[in-house]
Amino acid sequence: MHGVEVADDSIESAVSKILTCTDHSTVDAQLLRPVAARIAATSGVYFRFASAPRADCYAASYSYAGDTPEAAEVYLDHYFRLDPVVRSGLRWLHHPQAPIELVSGLSASAVDLHDHAYRDAFLYRYNIGHVMALIVPCPIASGPQLMCIGFHRCVDDRPFQAHEVRTFERLAPAITSAMRLLAYQDAERLSHDVLNSLSMSGGVGYVILDHDLAIENANARGLADLDVSPANGTAALLGEVRRLLISGEVSGQGGDGRNVFTTGGSRPLEISVSRLRSPGGRERYLLITSEPLTARLLNASTRLFALTDRESEIARLVAAGLCNAGIATELRIALRTVENHLRSIYAKAEVSSRTQLVSKLLRLQ
Repeated sequence: MHGVEVADDSIESAVSKILTCTDHSTVDAQLLRPVAARIAATSGVYFRFASAPRADCYAASYSYAGDTPEAAEVYLDHYFRLDPVVRSGLRWLHHPQAPIELVSGLSASAVDLHDHAYRDAFLYRYNIGHVMALIVPCPIASGPQLMCIGFHRCVDDRPFQAHEVRTFERLAPAITSAMRLLAYQDAERLSHDVLNSLSMSGGVGYVILDHDLAIENANARGLADLDVSPANGTAALLGEVRRLLISGEVSGQGGDGRNVFTTGGSRPLEISVSRLRSPGGRERYLLITSEPLTARLLNASTRLFALTDRESEIARLVAAGLCNAGIATELRIALRTVENHLRSIYAKAEVSSRTQLVSKLLRLQ
């Protein structure tokens, strides 16, 4: 192709279109093409990289404008780690304090000898002779993101000229804003999806308290765990958490940045307290509620062994140390009924004694 063309390629028009890029589906039309037209590039590409826990980085999304879209896929499959333009950016993903060059220009003929595989097998293969690129680091709560946007000319074309580099630098603030907005929107959607999943699954609860320790946000499980009444928003357990925060017994600043404690009562509850900062800089607290590990293991085991509701109750009481007579009293059923249920539980769990049952329920064997 002989350049990516749009109807109006003025600086003002390009900036306007760039700043309306608020979704990945519009990156081609509102980001890549306006910039490519303004600097007479033959193709343009956008990548967003993220780092995975205990793994290398990966491309979270990409868009391409030009005649050879397969080049972007080949680049991601085999060559992006060899790209000297993005190399420092990829290092930054794992070490966010590392220096990073934001705007780069490159001619394929100038690629150093260590990158000859990248130059010969990729750049020349796809007729890329000159590159102008912008690297934008974006540290966000869900993990650092690296946005890269590059524009190309063919091997036989003239390099990007000084006035075109200056134009690109003038567009760089708008490009940076648009790419960071895309990353922030993705992070917001991820947070919404995670919180919505927590609310729907019932597995874990959360409650956010503001600087006055009033409930700012919560899911249904968190409110239920803290016995908060929808009518008045009060509960004895929530009051106890507030007392611990006011007294300093719980600060939300433990060894790993949080405090974890377990409540008593007939239904023990594990509460993790972390201190957060609001956008305005004021303190707030995130309470994560869940069953203690023992209760979670018992629940998982009763499901694994396909125990009935009554058998699950009896299995939990066995794990709590009650004898058969104690279980009968607790559940108000006959001793013989307890014994019959235990025989069924032993068969399902493939054990022959109480000790073996408790060990298997708590995954100790």
